[in-house]
Amino acid sequence: GEEIARVARVFAVADVFDAITTHRPYRDPMSLPEALALIENESGRHFDPEVVNAFRRVARASFRRVSTATDGEVRAMLGAVVARYFG
Repeated sequence: GEEIARVARVFAVADVFDAITTHRPYRDPMSLPEALALIENESGRHFDPEVVNAFRRVARASFRRVSTATDGEVRAMLGAVVARYFG
């Protein structure tokens, strides 16, 4: 609910998305459509619906951009975000 900090609610969605879309020693990653469906199914239960709606708007383009980038490009993208918010 609202007692949970918004940043924690955002992190919950991002953390689960990362966990289910990346390779783990014990399982293969889910596809983007599967991952989005799982997150959307948990909207209102496990995840804040407002956060899920915002995530849905950026997930496809962000996933495509990051999944096709080199490690160096991903580091540069992350560096730009960190600089924007913490620079």
